[in-house]
Order: sequence, then C-alpha cells, then structure tokens
Amino acid sequence: MDRTKIKISSGQFLALLLCSRITVTLTYSLNNSEHTSSGSDFVNAIILIPIMLLLGIPAYILIKQNKNKSLIDRAYDISSSFGNLLSVLYSLYFLFIPIASISRFNIFITSTIQTDKNMFYYAVLIMLPVCFATIKGIEPIARAGTIGVVLGGLILLTITIILIPRFNILNITAPALEEKSNMFSMLKILTSNCNETVALLILFPMVKGNTTKTYIKFSFISGIIITILLFTIAATLGAYAKLQSFPYYTAYGVAELGSLKRLDAIHSAVWLIGVFIKSATFTYTSCLCLERIIPHKFRTLTIVIVGIIITVLASIISGNYGNFDWLYGSVNLLRSLLVFSLAIPLFVIIASNIKRKRRVIN
Repeated sequence: MDRTKIKISSGQFLALLLCSRITVTLTYSLNNSEHTSSGSDFVNAIILIPIMLLLGIPAYILIKQNKNKSLIDRAYDISSSFGNLLSVLYSLYFLFIPIASISRFNIFITSTIQTDKNMFYYAVLIMLPVCFATIKGIEPIARAGTIGVVLGGLILLTITIILIPRFNILNITAPALEEKSNMFSMLKILTSNCNETVALLILFPMVKGNTTKTYIKFSFISGIIITILLFTIAATLGAYAKLQSFPYYTAYGVAELGSLKRLDAIHSAVWLIGVFIKSATFTYTSCLCLERIIPHKFRTLTIVIVGIIITVLASIISGNYGNFDWLYGSVNLLRSLLVFSLAIPLFVIIASNIKRKRRVIN
C-alpha cells in the first residue's frame, strides 16, 4: 500500500496532535509525585514550547530531505534488517501510549466514580470503536479528531470561564519563591508526554501541506492551552490539587452554570472522547510501523491482535496504580521519549545520508 496516496490535511493533523496533548494534560495526576500545583507551572508550560520545537528537529530534517519518506522508510534505506528492527521498536512504543490512556481512564472510572464494573469491561468498550476506526484508516480518525478538538475546546473554554469567579489569587505561588526541584518536576512531567513528536516522524508523509509549520503551530497552541489549564487548577484548588488523584475532575466538580451542577460529568465525556481519538491515532501508527513486515492482506487481523493486546495489558496495568505509576512514571517516559524522538532519528539521518553519499561516489 502506498502511504503517500493516503492524505489528511494539515488542519486535521493539527487537530489530532491537539487532541492527544489536551487529553494527557486533562488527565494528569499529582499523586505519588513530589510536585505541587503552583505558579511555576505556567513558566514550565511556556518553557515547554521551545522544548517541543527542539524535539521536532529530526522530523524537520526528514521532511526537508524527503517529504515522502518517514523515519521507518529511511531506516529501510540503510538495511532491511535495521528497518525491521526499528519497525518493531516504534510499533511497541506507540502500542504503550493507548495502553497508558486506557489504563488511566480505567483507574479514574473505578477510583473516582466507583463503578462495580471491572477494568476489562471498560477497556473493551473503548477498544472496540478504536479498532474499527483503525481498520477504516487515518482519514476517518482525522475527521473525528477535528470534531473532537472543536467540541472539546468549546466545552473546556466554557467551563474555564465559569470557574473564573472561584479563582483565588492567593493560591498562586510566585515561581521565584519555589524550590527548583518542584519546578523541574512539572517540566519533566510535561516534557515526558510529548509523544506527538514521535508520531510526527511516522505520519508526516500522509499530511498535505507544510507539516513543519503545522507542528510549530501545534507547539505554540498546546503551550497556551496547557498554561490556561494549569492556571485554572492552581487558581481554583491551590495546594489541595496535590491531594486529588485527578485535579481537573475535582475543579470542574465545583463549577456551576445556573441550575446545572456537577459539570465534572462533562469533563468525563471530554476525557472519553479524547481517549478514543488518542488511542485510535496511536494504534493506527503502531500498526502502520509494521506494514512492511506484515503483508497487507493480514492488516485487519494485525489490528485485531494489537487491539486485544492493548485491552488485556490496559486491564492488567490499571488493576494496580503502583504498577501504572512505575511503568508510566515521568522518568521512564522521558528517557524513552529522548531515545525515540532524538537519538534514534538522528542516527538514522546520519547513517542514511552516509550510505547515500557512498552510492553516489561508487
């Protein structure tokens, strides 16, 4: 299958990236973290913008050298064995992102809403539509992402405006008064979740228009959105956010609009939409990495198998918060992000360029 014939617009790609970033920001937890919600969060959100731009450097280079060849394609230019190895490694990397998203949602459902259903039940409910969307392809996922980011954005903006009367400026701590370890902790959390940068390395050949400009827009827009969301939490809850498993859910629980109360239910709906779009995007990307190893006729079967793996692992991992926190701790995520977004891509770029020059000389 020629991936270059499958195209989504740069706007749709931007929507997918924003859905992923908003979802992970809305659902972060300060439990088992040394960080406390504070004024430094806004500084970190601004610092995150240049960090995201730096993480995108390998993708910029790949796009400039050949817009139709992803990182995996360039790895196959070096050797088929190396290409196969990277295909499997990146597929596994993307596989763990929907596992994390669904596990976090499972933990939220069972700990906050206190339902009597088990973890596997909700994982199946999410993965069934995710697998269906993945089978249909990136275009319907992108269309859903566009609708989701517009709808979710309007809802979050509305609830944030409703919460303004509850803001307490005394909850905001000046960054200069904080310990450096506390400031660095949140920056580490924010940076470790920049997995959209890795997805860019694989998906850019499928995007029409200027993909580099789209990613730059995404970096700035996401930085602004994260700043607003973090300010909302700090101004509304202050240090109380540290005691909450899901501070955004708690903050939105105190929002009221006339006779409408308990707007945290709307937060849950936005979260569910985000989990679906994010999981579908990264499940598709995971399967896409394997397309040169597994014949196209087995594509649907591959997606089903990947979906089963995600469902089972998400159910197991979310059954113990300690396991989830260890596996998806910011340190582990940050290390893997640096390897998959910088170290490996830069090696592939250098090695493939050297091999191409040798071919020209010979």
